[in-house]
Amino acid sequence: MSMLRKPLLRGSFPATRAALVVALLLSGGAACAAPKDPDIPSPAVQAARREAQSGDFAAARRSLSAILASDAARPQDREDAGAELAHIEWRIDGRPDAARTRLLALIPAAVRKVDPLLLLSRMERTLGNFDAGRSAARQALARAERREDRENAATSLAKALVEESVLASREGKAEAFGDASRARLGEGLDLVKTLVHEGPGLLAPSEVLLDAALLLDDGPAALEAWRSYFTAAGTADSGLLAAARSALTELLPRWRGPAASRGDREALVRALLESRFFTEAVIVAKDPRAPDKDRVTDLPWVRDLVAYEACIRDLRDTTDLYYRDVARGKGDANAWGKALTSRTEALWKSLSWPDGAPRFDRKLLDGRPDNLLAERFGTLIASGKTGGVPNLHMGHRVVDERRTAEQYGRRAEIRFIALDAMVSNGYETWRWDGRGAHGGWGSTGLIVQVRPAYAEGALRDWLELTDAGARSRADARLAEESLRDVERAAKDPYAWLPGLALRLRRQGQLAILEALRAKGLSGAALRAAFVGEADRAVIESSIFAHEGRHAIDAQFEKIGDGATLEYRAKLSEIAFAPVPRLAFGGIIDESIGNATPHGQANLKLMKGLVSFMDTHRAGLSRLDPSQPLLCQLDLLTDDQLRAAARSLDPMAAVAAAR
Repeated sequence: MSMLRKPLLRGSFPATRAALVVALLLSGGAACAAPKDPDIPSPAVQAARREAQSGDFAAARRSLSAILASDAARPQDREDAGAELAHIEWRIDGRPDAARTRLLALIPAAVRKVDPLLLLSRMERTLGNFDAGRSAARQALARAERREDRENAATSLAKALVEESVLASREGKAEAFGDASRARLGEGLDLVKTLVHEGPGLLAPSEVLLDAALLLDDGPAALEAWRSYFTAAGTADSGLLAAARSALTELLPRWRGPAASRGDREALVRALLESRFFTEAVIVAKDPRAPDKDRVTDLPWVRDLVAYEACIRDLRDTTDLYYRDVARGKGDANAWGKALTSRTEALWKSLSWPDGAPRFDRKLLDGRPDNLLAERFGTLIASGKTGGVPNLHMGHRVVDERRTAEQYGRRAEIRFIALDAMVSNGYETWRWDGRGAHGGWGSTGLIVQVRPAYAEGALRDWLELTDAGARSRADARLAEESLRDVERAAKDPYAWLPGLALRLRRQGQLAILEALRAKGLSGAALRAAFVGEADRAVIESSIFAHEGRHAIDAQFEKIGDGATLEYRAKLSEIAFAPVPRLAFGGIIDESIGNATPHGQANLKLMKGLVSFMDTHRAGLSRLDPSQPLLCQLDLLTDDQLRAAARSLDPMAAVAAAR
C-alpha cells in the first residue's frame, strides 16, 4: 500500500504579487539567528518540533528542556517549548497531570495565551473533564484577538459544551435533554452557527453544530450543518450521498424531535447512517423522549447500527493507546492486531443476518473495499505497515467512482474512493497530531483519499486571502522565512525551505484568484469558485496524478522500493498538476532527507530540480547566479516546472523515445 502524506498547513499565506516575493528573496542579507517575527519559532524550537514529528520524542524532550533552561532563548520560544513539552507529556507519556501543571504555570505569564489554553482545553475534554475544558476554552476566547484564534477558541468551547451531552445521549440518558444540557447546547450552537453560515465547509464547527441541533430538535440548523460538512472535496455531488441528501432535505425542515413519527425517525436515522454520522444516528434512534410506539430501537438494522457505533469507538480507543505505546517504544503489534481482529469478528457475529452469520472474512482487514461490512456501513479497513509500523487505516466511503489514469501513453483503470468518519488514519497521522496527515493511498486499480485531510484546505486559503490581519501577518512571515531560506540553502543546497514552499503556494493561489476575477466574478460567487478550483487543483495533483502514477506503475512496472515509487509519483504530481505550484505541499516540507520513503523521494527530487536549473541556466533568464538555485525555484513558470519533472522521469523518457 503506497501512502500519500498530506500536510495540514495552518496559517497559509494570502495573495501578494510574485514580483514582491522575488524582491524579498533576492534583496540579500543574512538571516537573523532568531526570527524577528514572534510568530515564527526559533530554529531551536523548529528543530525540536521536527524531532517530535519524526517520532524521536526522547531527542525532542532534551531539545525542549534545553530551550527552557537557556537564558538566551526568547520568552516566546520558552513558551513554545513549554507547550510542546506539555503536549508530549500528555499524548506520548500519558502524564496529563504533569502536562496540566506545566501549562497552568506557563499560561499566566505567556504573551500568547490562546494556543496553550486551547491545548489545555482539548486535553481536559478528552479526559472527560468538561468543566475544566470549558473554563480553559472560555479564557482562550476572551483573549483571542485574531480571526483564526477566535474561530478556534469558539469551536473548542462549543465542543466542550456539546460533547458531554453527546456522550449521554448515545446511551439514551434523559439528562442529555434536561435543562442544564439544553442551556449548554444552546450556547454551543450559537458559537458555531455563525462560523458555519459564514464559512461553510469547516468540518469541526459543522459537526458540532449538527450534534447540538439534533439534540435541540433544530432541524433547519442540522440541515445547514450537514450541507456544510459535505461542501468540499468531491462530496457535494457524490452519488453515495445522494439518497441521504434528498431525505434530509425533505425531513429536517419539518423535524419535530420527540414528536416525530416512527416513519420520520427511521428515515432520519437511516439518512444519518448512510452519510456516516453513526453517533448522530444513534442519538436520534435512542432518544428517550420518543413515545414507545415511535421508537425504532427494536429494528434489527438499528440494533446493528448501535453495535457498530460502539465497536468503532472501541477500535479507535484501542488503536490510539497502541500508537502511544509505539511512540514510547513499547508497542505490542501482535497484541494490538489480535485485539483488532477479535473485536471485528465479535461485531460480525453480533450483527443480524437473514440466513445466519456467514463465516468471518479475515480479508476484510486487508483493504478490500467490497465486503459485507462495506455494504452496510461503507467500511474500509486497511491494517498493515506504514513507515515500518503496523497500524490501521479505517474509514467509511462517501465517494466511490470509476476513473482512468493516463500518463505518458499508459493507462490504468482505477476506482476512486473517498473516506470520511475516520476511525484511524495511521500511526504517523496520530503522531503528527494536526500538523500533517496521510492523504490517501493507492494499489493496483484503486485510489483511496482521506477526505478530512483535504476538505478544509481551499476554504481556509480563501479566508486567509481575504482577512486583512492574516494577510499582514502572512506578508511578514513570508518575507522573513524567504530571507532565512538563503542561509538554510547555503548550508544545504537541498534543504527544506519554508519560505520557498510558502511562495509557491501563494503564487498558485494568486493564479487561481486572478483567473476567476478576470471572468468578472466577485463576492460570494468568487469565493465559491475559488474554493472549488483550488480544491480541484490539489486533488487532481495529489490524488489523481500521484496515486494514478502508483496505479500505472503497479500495472506496468515491478518496483519494490518505496522511495522509488514515491519519487515517480511525485514527479507525476508536478507534471500533471493543473496548478504545479500547489503540488509542492507534500514535497517541499520538513520530511526532506529523512529515512521514510517520502523523505528520500523528496530529497532526490530536490537534487533533480537543482540539477535541472543548473543545466538550463541559459533559458532561465531571471535566475540570480549569486543566490542558491533551490531558493529560486519559484521563478520558473508553470510550464518550466512541469518540464523539470518530466526531464527527471524515466517513464517520460521512454514515452519520448517511442
